Amino acid sequence: MPANDAARFDNDAVNRHLIYTDADAHGCFTMRVNADRCEVEFITIQTPVELPAEGEAPVRRRVRFSVDAWINNEGPVLKTGELKGEPPIGGLRS
Repeated sequence: MPANDAARFDNDAVNRHLIYTDADAHGCFTMRVNADRCEVEFITIQTPVELPAEGEAPVRRRVRFSVDAWINNEGPVLKTGELKGEPPIGGLRS
């Protein structure tokens, strides 16, 4: 099923707490945390069986999120960064 077709089945009433899902990929993430902010970057690569014999894996998509430090009464605010590359099947909710 193409990614655009799968996106039609996204339902905001299901798993409302999920902002980003990427269930059709291989990759990793990095996290940077300090007293002022937490930043996470998800990096997806091409399917490992499609990788070139030598060199680095091509990046399929990259997305960043951050949360600034907050005061207890206010609560956290998740900031969604720019999605670079092809959209994930699970999508990126705003």
